[in-house]
Amino acid sequence: MSDTQNLVTRNELEIHLKGIDDRISFNEHMTDARISAIKDALDSHLEATKAIMERNLAEHRAIASGMSAEVNNLRADFNDLKGDVKALSAKVDSMQIKFGWYLTLFGIGVGVLIFLAQKIF
Repeated sequence: MSDTQNLVTRNELEIHLKGIDDRISFNEHMTDARISAIKDALDSHLEATKAIMERNLAEHRAIASGMSAEVNNLRADFNDLKGDVKALSAKVDSMQIKFGWYLTLFGIGVGVLIFLAQKIF
């Protein structure tokens, strides 16, 4: 054995163990404080994120509502245009019928003139 033995008294051991217990208690306290601070920061961030999401959702709903109104306006305009096209189509049909009658009368007139010209000459 060595000449000097390191002996620790009970009192020194208790002081050393008390120091270890104090450090453990301090570390537990600091860990709890850090966890609490992180939880508070996350809660605050979550609330801010929820507020941003709700604002964005409200904006998107407003945009969708506006788009719905625009679609309804476009449908009304399309229906008006469809009615105008039907009216124009009816006018064209009427003009075609008139043109057919005028062409027929012109043909009859030319036929009558030719007939008369043959009888006269």
